[in-house]
Parts: sequence; structure tokens; C-alpha cells
Amino acid sequence: VGRIDRVDQSIDEGRRLLRVIDYKSGGKTLTLADVWNGLNLQLLVYLDVVVSNAEQWLGERAEIGGVFYYQVADPFITAKTVLTADELAQERSKRLRMKGWMLADPQVARMMDAQTEVGSSDILPFGLKRDGGFTARSSIATAEQFALLTSYVRETIKQVSRRMTGGENGIAPYLQGTQLACERCSYKPVCQFDPLLAGNHPRPVVEAKDEELWQWMRQVVAGPADPGAGREGSGGTQGGERHV
Repeated sequence: VGRIDRVDQSIDEGRRLLRVIDYKSGGKTLTLADVWNGLNLQLLVYLDVVVSNAEQWLGERAEIGGVFYYQVADPFITAKTVLTADELAQERSKRLRMKGWMLADPQVARMMDAQTEVGSSDILPFGLKRDGGFTARSSIATAEQFALLTSYVRETIKQVSRRMTGGENGIAPYLQGTQLACERCSYKPVCQFDPLLAGNHPRPVVEAKDEELWQWMRQVVAGPADPGAGREGSGGTQGGERHV
């Protein structure tokens, strides 16, 4: 059970697009590695829900416009020199810029931020070049990539559900760099995980370039030749193995 914070729609020339925004008290990003490792699925599940049910909900089919996190807490700005009012407003806007992915369509970008014709948007993670294309730092995904993300997240949820209902309850918190999942878990007194004890091993998350992660997701969605191949949730971190 969950509640989606915000859904926006735009209708242009018979084309209905939806975007989902999740409000956060602090800064949060949406990375492909976190999706691959099963660490950040909620926002994409929300997006799947609204788009998949658009015909029943809104009376007609809809396309994906984007999915974003928005920080609602006013950021604390620090600087080495005294900032002018305009500089302060610009820095604040930069800190509050939404994070996530949007459809790789310049027209959709202009619909979301009509003030940006060339350069970086102040409110969304994209920039437009003079030729109308996106800048390299834009957080965009094609319609095919959004469809792949939807299918991958659905498959991940199925796999996790099967493991839970199958009785899997091993203690294997993820380790991302130096951050252990236990640092943010209120159930540590219950599982009593301690890396100093025998048999208590964290599972390192997979780190890879986005190009590799997209390819691995395609392989997962397509399904392995051997139904049992590459579907385990524990073990090593080589060759795109999943760790959700």
C-alpha cells in the first residue's frame, strides 16, 4: 500500500503524457545502478501504476513523460564569499533542481519548462543545445529505455516476492562503497548482524557503467536460456549478476 505524492499530465495534439514526482525532505537521486541492485524501485513502480492504469483512470492511454524526486526542505547554502540576492537565488534553485529521468524528447522538455530554450533548466535535470538536442549532462531516457525499466522492475518484484514467499530470510545487508545498509535500518537489534561474527557477510552491490547495466537489463527481461541461470540473489558480483 502506498500513496503517490504527485502526478502531472500534459495533453498536446492528442498526446497525453504523465510524470510522477516524489517529495523528499532531503536530496535523493535516481541511478541506474540502484535500480539494477534493487535498492530503488519505488518511484518506477509509481510510474508503472499510473501509466498502466491510465486508460481506466483517465479514459485513454498515456505515455511516460518523466519521473522525479523533489526536495521540499529549503537547502542551507554555504559559500566562501558573500553572495548577492541573485546569486543566492540561483544557487538555491540549483540545489532544488529535481532529480530523475525524463523522456528524451526536446518538445516534452519544453512542455515541462517553457523558460528553457537553450542551456540548462533551473528546475529539471536537462539542458538544450542550440541545435535543439539535449546536452550530455541531461538525465533522459528513450521510450524504449523506459519500457525496459518497467519490465525489469516488474521482473525484480516477482523474483523478490518468490524468494520471500519461499522462506528466504538470510541476513545479507548490502554494502555500497563504505555504506552498510544496517546504518539506516531500525531492525538491526532483531537480526543482530555483525561483520565481526562468523558467517555475517555483507553483499557488495554491483557497480558498472550505464551502458553495461542497460544491456544486462535487456538480458534479464529477455530471460536466460537456462531458467535457473543468473537468477540467484546472492554470490559474486561479476558479469551482471543481480543482488536484490
